[in-house]
Amino acid sequence: MVADRALSLGSVQATNSGQGKIFKLCPKWYALLAGHVTFAEKFIQSVQGTVQHTPAIRDSIVSMRTCLEDSYRQCRQREIENQILFPQLMTADLLTARPASLLPLPNGHYSSLIKAINDFDTQTNVMICGFDANGCPHIMTIAEPGTCLSFDSLGYHAVGIGAEAALVRLAGMDTDRNEPVGKIIYGVFDAKVSTEIFQGISYEWDGEVLARGKDSAQKVPRPLIATLDRVYRAFPRSPFDDTFKEPRGWWKKLDAYARRIIPNTNTPLAHHVRTAKK
Repeated sequence: MVADRALSLGSVQATNSGQGKIFKLCPKWYALLAGHVTFAEKFIQSVQGTVQHTPAIRDSIVSMRTCLEDSYRQCRQREIENQILFPQLMTADLLTARPASLLPLPNGHYSSLIKAINDFDTQTNVMICGFDANGCPHIMTIAEPGTCLSFDSLGYHAVGIGAEAALVRLAGMDTDRNEPVGKIIYGVFDAKVSTEIFQGISYEWDGEVLARGKDSAQKVPRPLIATLDRVYRAFPRSPFDDTFKEPRGWWKKLDAYARRIIPNTNTPLAHHVRTAKK
């Protein structure tokens, strides 16, 4: 999991915030948020509370998907009531199941409320990933109007304004889930860098790795993040740009971190790395 550190408050961007965008939902499940942070946090807190009350939910992908959709829709409904209906002294029942004892709403007032509800957008997209009770990995997204989409067969995904650029980069690198963990970490970081052309995406980033059998993800250390940033700058982007030199033995540091997460990880990175031509 890799995410930049810019948070959105609608038209306002808070860059390089200390909070980050990677949240633990419950043991073995994490969420990466994109879009409006206030709605996303309400949604995440709702999921956390539901799973804490019923821990068995996290063991099944079906029950987890249902929990995510129900929580998203409930939070969305509350936002519609708070932002659209309550200011007009209305409730959902008064709008859709209005009792006969009350006068009907004027057509113009009714139509304007319905249009505002139809146009409502949480501006939030959340990616959820984790392992079920059988250790099977899952990747999903949930967005307007509260429907989960699965990306298990693809094995990777991205959300946010830079999602398309990141996915193009991942596809272009022939990303394979069977590659060494260290190589995948670098590949996902590389895809994140490709999104930095978009306004609102910060250069600062966080990384975490969740492994099968572990309840919590392990953060990518800040020194290793700094090393990967230097490695990216070391590889020329054109035949005329050969300014930086990659840190010596950088792949060994990445490989050592990967092996702390999964001790029996496959082929060492030394067999995969290609150094820049000098």
